[in-house]
Amino acid sequence: AVLGAANGMPWLGPLFAAIWLPLHIGAGKSAMGIELKLILAAGGLGYALDSLVVLAGAMSFPAQAQLGAPSTLWMVTLWLGFAATLRHALGWIRGRYFVAAALGALAGPFAYWSGSKLGAVVLT
Repeated sequence: AVLGAANGMPWLGPLFAAIWLPLHIGAGKSAMGIELKLILAAGGLGYALDSLVVLAGAMSFPAQAQLGAPSTLWMVTLWLGFAATLRHALGWIRGRYFVAAALGALAGPFAYWSGSKLGAVVLT
């Protein structure tokens, strides 16, 4: 999603997510409802928070990376993909609140900084 947006193809991440997320959710049939709620909640919350950051003037998107407003659809797909990892790849962190907070405090800003270095987002 980030490289697509940085290279003038902001639709690439959402297209991939539209194919991958239903496959991911369908593969875990036993907890499909929980997984879907988590993914949708993260997408909505991520969109809202990123939009607030944009409206506050701390972040913007170059013309080639825009797809939606105030935040972009490709950013929402990043939140959806992140949420899809929470119960699986990041399941080991469940209940370890200090570790989760520390990793989030480090990895979150690093992700936005990395996106800015790739040219997908402008941090101000």
